[in-house]
Amino acid sequence: MRSRSSFDGMKCNVAHALEAIGDEWSVLIIRDAVVWGKSRYDEFLESLSISPTVLSKRLATLVDAGIFERSLYNERPPRFEYKLTSAGRELEVLIKVLDNWGYEHARTPDAADPIMVSGYAQNVISRWFSEPVAVGSGASSR
Repeated sequence: MRSRSSFDGMKCNVAHALEAIGDEWSVLIIRDAVVWGKSRYDEFLESLSISPTVLSKRLATLVDAGIFERSLYNERPPRFEYKLTSAGRELEVLIKVLDNWGYEHARTPDAADPIMVSGYAQNVISRWFSEPVAVGSGASSR
């Protein structure tokens, strides 16, 4: 994964969003939380077949980025839950877009049916896409 300074100076919201989210494992962790309601380390570990070290690092990155909040649910041994923040919940829109794009353009014979979006995501979509778009603002700086 890139260092935090890799996008310094770039005037690009997409680059900064990618920096906050991380890599493909992070997107799949977010998918598990958004689509299947997973919130515990062991659930993510089992679902993704990811190495424990990679999972721990990705969860820490997502907490630092404000996408998840971490809370202790068991003291001995210490166990944590990772709950999506409101910013993290808004990423349901991204998960749905990636899911649809994959279904339409990268589908394999064993592809799953497209996921449904929640009312929360519908509200985010309405808010984001009903606002006027500033055409040409900053486009040349990207």
